[in-house]
Amino acid sequence: MKRKIRIVESLKAIGMALVFSCSVSSLALAAESNSEESAEIVFLLDASASMKTQDREWLALDAIRQGIYSVPSNCQTGFVAYGTEVQTVVPLTEDKEKLDMQIDGVEYGGYTNAGAGLTQAVGLFSDTPDKTRYIIMLSDGEIDMPGAEEEKKSRESYKQAAAYAEKKGIQICIIAIGSELDNPQMHIFDGAEITDGTIYWEGSSGSLTQIIERIVSHKLQIPRQPLAATDAEEGKILAELPAGVNQAKIMITSDNEIEQVTAQYDAEGGHITTGKRFAAVDLERPEPGTVEICFLASDVSEVQAYLVTEFVVKPQVLVEYRIEPAMQAESKEQEQPSYEHFADLTIEVIDTGKGHTNIFTGKAFEGLEVPYSINSVPFTGVVEQGRISHTIPADGIDEVEVAVELSSSGAICHIEQPVVSPIPKIPDPEFVPDPDYRPLWGILGGLAAIITVLGIWLLKKNQTTILYVSQPSDIGNRTEKAKSKPCTYTGKFNMYVVKTADGTDVPPQTYRLFGRRAGKLSLNQVLQTCKIRLGKSGAENIIFYPGPDHSVIITDQSERCTVMRGMEILKKGMGYPVFYGEKITVSFEDEVTEIEAGNNCRRWGEGRCQLYDGAV
Repeated sequence: MKRKIRIVESLKAIGMALVFSCSVSSLALAAESNSEESAEIVFLLDASASMKTQDREWLALDAIRQGIYSVPSNCQTGFVAYGTEVQTVVPLTEDKEKLDMQIDGVEYGGYTNAGAGLTQAVGLFSDTPDKTRYIIMLSDGEIDMPGAEEEKKSRESYKQAAAYAEKKGIQICIIAIGSELDNPQMHIFDGAEITDGTIYWEGSSGSLTQIIERIVSHKLQIPRQPLAATDAEEGKILAELPAGVNQAKIMITSDNEIEQVTAQYDAEGGHITTGKRFAAVDLERPEPGTVEICFLASDVSEVQAYLVTEFVVKPQVLVEYRIEPAMQAESKEQEQPSYEHFADLTIEVIDTGKGHTNIFTGKAFEGLEVPYSINSVPFTGVVEQGRISHTIPADGIDEVEVAVELSSSGAICHIEQPVVSPIPKIPDPEFVPDPDYRPLWGILGGLAAIITVLGIWLLKKNQTTILYVSQPSDIGNRTEKAKSKPCTYTGKFNMYVVKTADGTDVPPQTYRLFGRRAGKLSLNQVLQTCKIRLGKSGAENIIFYPGPDHSVIITDQSERCTVMRGMEILKKGMGYPVFYGEKITVSFEDEVTEIEAGNNCRRWGEGRCQLYDGAV
């Protein structure tokens, strides 16, 4: 259960923090699981009697404790203390409290049997590959034993152990404590020379904590974030933690003594470890937000602090399958299209804890260049909006294997990888050829030819005058009369011209039908008799015939005139009877002049024919 903890510890003095990464992710593109590189470190302490003089405040032991508590969670540390013989041995372990208890029991006394101590220290390392290995040796003098033979044997053992350390890839860093070790030609320094290590002198190279800090910064290169302490009588350090952190460590150092340290945070667990010159705040599964550390110090400006975050994560890959038509050369023949297939990948890094947080959403990761591999092929991408996007051709590939490297992220990332994601493939679109319309076009062409022939035939047929006599309700009686008596004209046309094409006003006119010989009479004859000149209008092809029962048969044989009986358009070449009460309208070929005739009498001869100019 999560709990908010406030811890107060009293510190006698605070030194420089030994903070280094023993588990920075080092991506092996073809790895089968976690590819992180961890470290093995053995602290080798000269616990001879002379150390009582050179290390009166026991700062060497304090520096070793500082180093043990500042390493990441999966880093293994060991400890060997020697005098005349090996006094204390703690094998490599991640249990820092167990190691701390053994260190507390060390006492200075005896001679300096460095050969036995180094031999024991080298023997603690494992044979596991891909490990960074260091021996940090603290001594105040040359190898010294009671007898010359014993001293020679110790020196030979020391040299042999150093050679064996070189074969195992172990670097020996020697810290010379006090003023006795001022000659670089001493046998004790052979260990650093053989293993390509480094020699540091207390004083000229700085304090013990400063020297260890130099070893950490130059050799181990831990990813850490510096924190600023406020310059006030009561110092305060604020650390902002991102989401998804599995372990967080805040190291505090100072050249002056600080006291009354308090830490306020929200996490599943937490612990503060203090020494004479260091303090470490360890948090387990902290909530994202601010951690506040308060303390008292004589000079807050000299206080330094670092934040180290650890993540336990694994990549998460979302795969979308995409089909695109391939570019094809133009061809007259219709061909089955070809397609290109792609896998669109979205890569995130997910915390394996309860929250399953995508750590790429943190500010520290936005815009970060991240190396990764897809099916063992290396790439580099940029984190944008919490993810890396990548597209690969999907032909012949059913799944993708993805691994990422986060060594440049500024955090320690323990990565469970690679991960394998299937590609959700779908079939290509089914090819449906376009319909062949050629037979249909043939049929339509044949129909068009038939329609054309029928049209020509009908056109010729319409040029023939057909007399059609429509009878009123007593059509039977009228038919009998028509058989016995020929039709003659009777009555008259009374005409009125509203407007001509040239705008000339024409007075009302009357055209007498009575007494005319039976036969055809054109509308043009009627207009000329009445001295109405309309020009070439097609009136000569509008023909009248006498009809039965004093009707008049009208036939339109013109090309572009339109004749209407009431609302009915008369077909070309057909005769239509006009009885009492019916109306005739003629539109001429000039599309301007129009005639309207109305029969208002019982006999056509007694009706009126009105002509007017106007648009249809």
